[in-house]
Amino acid sequence: ANIIHYSRNDKLMKDGVLLKMDAGGELFGYASDVTRAWPVNGRYTSAQRDVYEAVLEVHQSCIQKCQPGASLRDLHSFSVRSLQTAMANLGITDGSSNYRRYYPHALGHWLGMDTHDTPSVGQQRDMV
Repeated sequence: ANIIHYSRNDKLMKDGVLLKMDAGGELFGYASDVTRAWPVNGRYTSAQRDVYEAVLEVHQSCIQKCQPGASLRDLHSFSVRSLQTAMANLGITDGSSNYRRYYPHALGHWLGMDTHDTPSVGQQRDMV
């Protein structure tokens, strides 16, 4: 699910591929979004399962890092290092900066009155 948004939405879903969902919601005037991916046929291939498990492990490690004093920048940097290692272990990359092909954006963003309306809140700000 770590790809830039596909906006034409005219491709057929085929067996063996993943469906990406980028959904948003609002509650009491605050907006958020979440991105996920599922196998179209309900079953991951072996390679897809390996990637899923690696990303899930990094995700869970990032959640553990969400503590007072941590910033989105800190978490993003940690996620990059962790994903570089995971992708190298899977043989997807050599562990260098070519991770950007698979992870071209940030780990997350602040919530606001619109999903991306917080450009004045720095990524280095503590998340407390």
